[in-house]
Amino acid sequence: RQEEEKRRREDEERERRRAERRARIVAARASSKPSIPPRPVRPTAEPSRLPDFDQLRSPADATAAFEALFKQVDAAPVPVDPMAYEGIERFAILLRTAPVRSKRMVDFGEITGEELTEKGETPLMLAAMAGEAAVVRTLLDRGVEVDQADTSENQETALLKAAQSPSRGRQETIDALLDAGADLERRHGPAGRTPLMFAAQADVYNPDPHARIFGDTTRHLVKRGARLAAEDAAGDTLLKSIKRAALGAPTTSPFRRRLFDMLKVIEGLSGFTGDS
Repeated sequence: RQEEEKRRREDEERERRRAERRARIVAARASSKPSIPPRPVRPTAEPSRLPDFDQLRSPADATAAFEALFKQVDAAPVPVDPMAYEGIERFAILLRTAPVRSKRMVDFGEITGEELTEKGETPLMLAAMAGEAAVVRTLLDRGVEVDQADTSENQETALLKAAQSPSRGRQETIDALLDAGADLERRHGPAGRTPLMFAAQADVYNPDPHARIFGDTTRHLVKRGARLAAEDAAGDTLLKSIKRAALGAPTTSPFRRRLFDMLKVIEGLSGFTGDS
């Protein structure tokens, strides 16, 4: 009975802390400022930035040298201290700076997957944008909704965000989401476009610097089952919309060549899938 009473008290305490954390998140979203103000970390000057004291011939030289040094220090980016934030704000910072620590937040229950940013983004969406497949899998193992949409006009899901974000682990993240049942043919936004259509646009206008070949994400989604014959709300397929953009692009546009390259990719994939 003592052990049962102890477990009951622990469960109540855990629920109380969780309720308090949710209340803080709601209060933070209600205000335009973070719930806890950032605590900037002062950058330290590198030894190479220090003036060469042997070259200082007068007080004016010393003043000018140190003023130049201070300008360099002020211009240096100030690192963000994750411990100055809580919940999903800390989680988002750690995804960029220390992904292993962001995974620990999920493992230890510091982030449950139910928290939302001001844009309606879940921790799963943030991890998908960062291309952190290990964090994505951990969240999915906790039972988070894989197809939950944010509050943007396009109602973007984690899969759509992963398909457009130029991260090193993009394909692995896409695979993790699809293996968890993400809807590959879901229509997004007023235009009713599929993740494949957004991915092709990203491959043209926001190319992935980590991609091995051109159109890497587009090719990968098709191989995972995305339909090239799918139509948007206007009745256009991916091939038709890219062809229209390529033929209408000015000759001086830096993307004109890439649009025609994407046409070749889609035509090659049409033979691969049998779609026309």
